[in-house]
Parts: sequence; structure tokens; C-alpha cells
Amino acid sequence: MNMKIKEYSIFAASLLATSYAKAQGTIMYHDFNPDKEINIDDTVSKFSSFYDTLSYNLDIDNDGANDFRFELLDKGYIGTAAWEFEQMTLMPLGQNKVLGDTLTANSFFSSNVPYYGATILSSNKTINSSAGWLNKLPEPIMLCERYSFASTNWINGWNGKIEKYLGFAITKNAGDYYGWMRLSVNYSSKKYFQNKTIKHNQITIHDYAYNDQAYAPITTGEMLTSVNENELAKKTENLFTVYSFDKKVYIYSKDKSAFVSQISIVNLLGKVVYETTTDKIQTVLNPILTTGIYLVEITTNRGVFLKNVFIN
Repeated sequence: MNMKIKEYSIFAASLLATSYAKAQGTIMYHDFNPDKEINIDDTVSKFSSFYDTLSYNLDIDNDGANDFRFELLDKGYIGTAAWEFEQMTLMPLGQNKVLGDTLTANSFFSSNVPYYGATILSSNKTINSSAGWLNKLPEPIMLCERYSFASTNWINGWNGKIEKYLGFAITKNAGDYYGWMRLSVNYSSKKYFQNKTIKHNQITIHDYAYNDQAYAPITTGEMLTSVNENELAKKTENLFTVYSFDKKVYIYSKDKSAFVSQISIVNLLGKVVYETTTDKIQTVLNPILTTGIYLVEITTNRGVFLKNVFIN
């Protein structure tokens, strides 16, 4: 009898995970370890011109085709009437898209064409079909740009932003797959001669994730990599204690920095049967559900965590 219950539990958990994955999609997460740093590092001499470019291609879904290209440009003259032009851009390749908008200012060197900028997102922002998508533009999408002779201000606001999110969509099989990248964008000061200082741009890619179901939304910072029960249990147990007793569900946070914003309970068919919002470290739910195995989804500032529970 115990063996049959155990076998049923394993089967039901697997079925529940599969049903949930089909209904919600699976978040495919990639962490750069160490972080990927894209920066120009060179040496220039006094009374000379310099022109440096650097590009980095990113294949989001590892299908052998590059999806996005980061480009850095640094050009100028060191000496009397010194000037410098710095630019950091992102180009969606093929039919892929980046979340952004048209800017009111024009590029200094391309004043006769439209000018576009990538949107800066904070955590827990939903990316879906209603977002403003940019693709197939006459110029790359701007992260930031500055012409130091004319102004010390950067056009578009990415410079100095640390661990902010960029929304993207990869397009394949006639569908859009929404995702996010977590970036830091800044410049570093390097002294080359006497008291002269040149500032060089740097983009750091920390990680990214996308939903493997076409047109399914994703939340910035959401990083669930699999609906495999063993992996989910490891992730959840590190942060939460989740169990059921007397038809109630008890959730306790082990880490006070993991702020819970929403809790959902999903049945074997992948349907959300209970949902609530909370900001408490300890939560007791009374969902009034029939006896069976359910999936508890906990949405936090650290990502989304899942745990199978048997409610009786």
C-alpha cells in the first residue's frame, strides 16, 4: 500500500509539473559566471586621433544563430580642442526585438534618422505582447551615447545603471518568446599620460532568461530553470518551508531578504485554483480544496519557486 501511494505521488508530481509547464511555459535561465564584461581597453598618445569599436554577439537559445549584438564605439582626439564620442548600442538580429521607444534627441553623427533607446526596467515588471517592441531599425538601439565636446550629459539613461533589466523577444517558429537581460552599464576612467583621462564604456551582462512558450509573459528577475521536482525542491527548501496540515498550507520564509509578493496553488490539470498576495514572512493559507497533490507557486524578489504539497 505504501509503495502504491509513493508511486502515485511520483506520477502525480510529474504530471502536475508537466501540466504546469504546458500551461505557463518553462523559464529558461542562463547565468554568466563570471559576469560577461564587454569593454574597450586600449592606449592612445597625446595629439593623436583614436577610433575603437568592439562587438559581442549573444545566442540566447543556443541554436547556433546569434540573436543580439552589443556594439561599443569610442572615437576622438587627444590634444588641443580634444573631443570624444562614446556610444553603447544593442542590435536585434533577424526578427528579434528589444523593448524600447523613439527618443526625442537625435544621434550627434546621425541627426537625419530616427533615434531609438532601450527601456530600463526594474525587477518584477511583466514583459508581454503589449510592450513597445523595436526591430529592423535604421540604427542600433541606444543604451547610451555622449559627445564630450558638446555636452557631458549622456543621451538615454543606461549609463550608471547597475543591475537593471532589458526586455527582449526572440522570434522563431512564427512566435515571440519573451525574456529579460540583467545589465550594468558604466564607464571606467583610465589615465594614459600626464593628467589626461579618457573614459571607456563597459557593458556587463549578469544573466538572462526567457519563457520557452510562445507569447507567454515573463517577469523581470524570474529565473525558474526547470519544473523538475528534485531541482525545484532544492531551490525552494533553501528559502522556504512549505507543508500542509488539516487542509491548510503553511509557508515560512527562511531568508528575510526573500520578499513574497504572490502565492498561487495549481491543480493536476495545470489550473490555478487559489491565488493571494502577501508581504508576510509566515503565511497560513486556507484554500478549501479537495484532497490531492497541488503545486504551490511562490513569487518573490528572488524569483519564482515551486513546491508540491499533498493537501488532506
